[in-house]
Amino acid sequence: LAIPIVGCASHRLNLAVTSIYNGDETFGDNNLPGNAISPAHLIDQVNDIMKTLRTLKLRAHLRSKTQLAPILRNATRWSSTAKMV
Repeated sequence: LAIPIVGCASHRLNLAVTSIYNGDETFGDNNLPGNAISPAHLIDQVNDIMKTLRTLKLRAHLRSKTQLAPILRNATRWSSTAKMV
């Protein structure tokens, strides 16, 4: 059979999105002006905040204000990063 192997589209999309926010030269713009912060650094900071909000006391305080809950990102799923942000 001469059927080409396509591979998993989800995996390729995950790799592309990860390359973009990491500033890979082949996908994203790695030449950030002056004191600009990279998207990967911002996402790391948001993830650190989410880790802090997952403590028992802060989560209870957050629950008294909103039904939303802090979500941590999963390194193998770019959609978890989108949900976190």
